[in-house]
Amino acid sequence: MLIAGGDGGGSVYNSAELFDPTSGTFTAVTAPMTSPRAIHTATLLPNGKVLLAGGYNGAPAAPEVPAAWNNTAELFDPTSGMFTSLLPNTMTSPRALHTATLMADGRVLLVGGFNGSAVSATAELADFSARSFASLPAGMTVARLYHTATLLSSGKY
Repeated sequence: MLIAGGDGGGSVYNSAELFDPTSGTFTAVTAPMTSPRAIHTATLLPNGKVLLAGGYNGAPAAPEVPAAWNNTAELFDPTSGMFTSLLPNTMTSPRALHTATLMADGRVLLVGGFNGSAVSATAELADFSARSFASLPAGMTVARLYHTATLLSSGKY
């Protein structure tokens, strides 16, 4: 289990650790994340890597400071223990408090959240075969954060 980033009461972390449920122990990941992240998402991909997307990076939290809200993403490779930025490709919008749902075809649907100035009704797809993020043409009918998203057995989300 990967525990990555987070807020320690005023400090946003770029560190991670692994939990081994068999031994009940935690081990620090030596390599730092490419960006500090809190209130981001972490999605296990079919290839075993983990997508870390969006979040708050610890800069002063104010709408006039858009850099505080991440539109970046990175991958964690458990084999190497390394984090790799997906830059120069970035998410189409900063997102925190959003959902990230792995779809049957391996893409990840990122929905809603806070974009740095407002609650968002937008959605985008992360496609790792194309190494790109693409906005969906139609957003949700209501802006949301603190919501859930679940892939249905029919493949619909």
